[in-house]
Amino acid sequence: MAAKKARGKTDGVERLGWLLPVTFAAHIGEEYLGGFPGWFSRVVGGRLTTERFFELAGLGWVAMAVAVAIAVTVRPARIVLVVLASMILTNAALHVGASLVTGGYSPGTVTAGLLWIPLGVALLLKLERELPHAVLAAGIGIGVAIHAMIVLAALRR
Repeated sequence: MAAKKARGKTDGVERLGWLLPVTFAAHIGEEYLGGFPGWFSRVVGGRLTTERFFELAGLGWVAMAVAVAIAVTVRPARIVLVVLASMILTNAALHVGASLVTGGYSPGTVTAGLLWIPLGVALLLKLERELPHAVLAAGIGIGVAIHAMIVLAALRR
């Protein structure tokens, strides 16, 4: 009985991890309803079509859900959650920064500020207690780099 209870117990990281794809779906919805593809094309440059937006967002959502499933199941894969947390924090910082720089609304800023900043910080704080600092730093660097590649993919003509 005790073994069964212990096996079902979580440390909170799993629950936070599963919030990543849920909040990503909300973020995609806000970006789409706010006209992010057109906003991105005007403000950042390049040409992000609605089709390309959904291509990247859909691929990202599936990749995130699979990555979370692995990371919450296989404890040594927790670095994946660090990568994802740093990606959503990078995305949130870019949305907030873009809103400040343009003096207007960057579609996605509301969910980035209300959901992703608290979630990303909470995940990193929990993971900081269990992972070596070198692993955290590597995960954060990888997350920022992946986000940069996503932006470059969105800029691709």
